Amino acid sequence: MPAVPRTRMINFVLLLGVAAVMVGFFLPWFTLQVPGFDQPVAGFQAPLLAHDFVTALDAAGYGENPVVAAMRDNETALYAVFALYALPLLLLFGLINDWRCAAKGKSHWWIRILVALAPALPGLAVYLSFREAFSAWFSAGGPGSLPIEPMEALAGVGYGAWTFLGGWLLLLLAIFIAPGVKKPETPSLPPKADDSAAAAPKLPSPRKP
Repeated sequence: MPAVPRTRMINFVLLLGVAAVMVGFFLPWFTLQVPGFDQPVAGFQAPLLAHDFVTALDAAGYGENPVVAAMRDNETALYAVFALYALPLLLLFGLINDWRCAAKGKSHWWIRILVALAPALPGLAVYLSFREAFSAWFSAGGPGSLPIEPMEALAGVGYGAWTFLGGWLLLLLAIFIAPGVKKPETPSLPPKADDSAAAAPKLPSPRKP
């Protein structure tokens, strides 16, 4: 008999996570009250406005910060922020892969891990580009060295950032949550005809005396 193909449902946790991250990618992430830079910044705008943001921080008196100084003096390394644009491609790749695997009853867990780690890749690229500046900043006190109140910083976080983080949490959960494979239904066979009577040998009828 031919093998019955196995199928499974699409990973809806992964689907919701990708949708939330993609929506948050185009919504405002933060608004900082920095002179010359007080407009809300969406996720897709961050690489394009990175240079203006660093320039505004420098003009506002944050030029002595090791990270701000490194980004101001090394504009080539600042292009690492453009790694953020790889995020939609990785998310769509993971979603298409899950859809194709669902039709075959398969599940690529390593692809789900790659998709779940995709939002962290731009931050990792920026950190590796300015790791010496970040080390010096954390040695000097890290975020606590900036004269910004925590509540003021939270007030500047846009709803796009919360949408993005919520979707990222779903992507992390999707690593461990995967729909089970549906058991293929065995096709029922037609009832076997009882051919015992036809196959039995016919004996001659006895002669009448």
